[in-house]
Amino acid sequence: MTKRVIRYFLNFKDGQEKWLNEMAAKGWRLVKCGQLTYYFENCIPGEYEYKVEFVADRSYAKSKEYKEYLESLGYKSFYKNVNVGFFLGKVKWRPWGKGAGQITTAPGSFLKELIIIEKKKAVNE
Repeated sequence: MTKRVIRYFLNFKDGQEKWLNEMAAKGWRLVKCGQLTYYFENCIPGEYEYKVEFVADRSYAKSKEYKEYLESLGYKSFYKNVNVGFFLGKVKWRPWGKGAGQITTAPGSFLKELIIIEKKKAVNE
């Protein structure tokens, strides 16, 4: 069974992480996310856990490298937007960024300020 949820978080990191872990505890595994939508499929309750990391202070190349590293370790990961900042066409200024991370353009790091990391819990956890 699948489920689609429309949700936005003002507390985009901690609030989202808490909610995703609550969903996993109820037997819902994240399979895809959009700007405001989350798609889940059934799983064993508590089988997965989630961590949300803020990566918008890095360049797109650095955040992509980090995401690929996580996936090489066996974690599933998703980019997620924060939707905060100033837009001028396809250019976005992110005041929290450092160096090249302050300016983003599509299709680079535009709407990819967070990485949601999924970990399958070990049997004895």
